[in-house]
This record gives sequence, structure tokens and C-alpha cells, in this order.
Amino acid sequence: MSPQDTPDPVSGPFIPIPAPAQTARVCLTAGGTLAQALDTLSREIARDAKSDDIYPLVRTAVHAAAAKAVPHRRRHAHARRKDNDVFAGLPYAEQQQVLEAVIMVFPAAYEPLSPDYCDAANRIAEFLPKINDMTLPCLSIGGVAIFAYLHHRTGAVRVSVDLDETWTTLCRVDSTVPVRVDVGDTIVFDDSNQARATNAIVPAPLHGIAAQFTPDEVECLVRTAAETFGTAKENRSTRQLDLVGRAHAALMREYGEEETP
Repeated sequence: MSPQDTPDPVSGPFIPIPAPAQTARVCLTAGGTLAQALDTLSREIARDAKSDDIYPLVRTAVHAAAAKAVPHRRRHAHARRKDNDVFAGLPYAEQQQVLEAVIMVFPAAYEPLSPDYCDAANRIAEFLPKINDMTLPCLSIGGVAIFAYLHHRTGAVRVSVDLDETWTTLCRVDSTVPVRVDVGDTIVFDDSNQARATNAIVPAPLHGIAAQFTPDEVECLVRTAAETFGTAKENRSTRQLDLVGRAHAALMREYGEEETP
């Protein structure tokens, strides 16, 4: 069931609720004014966010975007109108153009992660340059902050991702965010929805001592700790003893101590 579905108390099954963009288009097509279509869009976005409190803010933002989308000659012609109605007198075709221009930059007008949603989010992504010693170059998209910068201490190009402000529409029910990281043609991390659906998740690279082992070997080490804790060596397999010995040797090297027999 998608987030745009809702139970029908009469027939029982779930029936789809049109995305805000579609509802606004229907309003305009059915004879409503552009202002009414924009208000409809704003209400539907607020409804999907399950917060009527944000409707005034959304409406203000939607109408501001629409005013900017009105053809320049029309804005100039209506600049002296007493009612300041920049939408008055717009031909139907231009009203459609303005509505589509607004919808194009409001991801919330679409079902989350649909092609149109992604396109709209990508259109309003922002680049934030470093402006002082407390900031770093950052790409902001969907509430996600992606920092990419040169780091003198590590002598490398560093990339870090901050998911704290991720839009709620991008978060899964388990509060995780679908993320995939590619370096060149290599997928180095993949917890996307597609990867989960196909059971093709690529885990994050291992660090520290664990980086010296394959994921399968790490699994064995974990089982060794869980299943053989407190038992004698004779109860452990040859592989378990070998892996534990390698891990112990690596730990001793990390602390600069000599390996013990």
C-alpha cells in the first residue's frame, strides 16, 4: 500500500488518493481559477503532511512561486492594478503553464520517490559554499546535507552525509533513509529501496581490525563470540580458532604489543 492509499469504508479495499499535483490540475481543468487551483494544491500538501497548521505557510510559498512564474509581460501589465491580482486575466493556457511551473518545484505535490517527486527535489537542490572556518562545501537535497571537501590532515577528498534533517517523506517506517553511494562505476554502499527489494544490499565498508576480514569471516567471528564464550578451546572449530587468533594478533599490533602464543 502506498502512502497515497486510504481505506474505503464502503467497499472495504484501499482506493488511491490522487497526489496533490493531480488534484490541483483537476481543479483548474474543471473550471476553477488559478488561485483556487493553487489553494487546492496547498491544502493537499498540508493534508499529506498531516498538519493543517502548515497550510498558511505552504499557501504563501505556493502563491509566491506562482507569481514568479507568471510571464513577465503579464506581471508588468498588472503591476498597477489596485487589487494586485497578478493572476487576473491570464488565458487558460498560461494558467496551466503557471500551475505546472509551481508543481515542478514542489516535491510534496507528488507521491514520494516517484519520478516527478525526484525531479522536483533535484530542481530545488542547493549548493552551499564554505563561508567561514565553521562551514564546509555542502549540497543540500531532500533535507540531506552532503559535504565534499579537501581535508589536509588525511590528505584526501572527504565526503560525509548528514541525514538528521532528511524530509520525513523520504524516511522509511523503521526511520532509516534509503541511501546508495557510488564511487565511479563501483557501488560502495547500497541500502536503497531497490536493493532491499532484490536482497542486494551492499554493506558499508568495514573499519579498523574488522577491515582485515571478509564479511563472511566477521560473521564467523561474531558467532564465535556468541556461541563459544566461556568454553574450552577444544569445543571450537579449526576455523574459529584461526580467526580468533588472527583477530587477537591484529589487536596486539594495534596496541603495539607483542603477540602472545
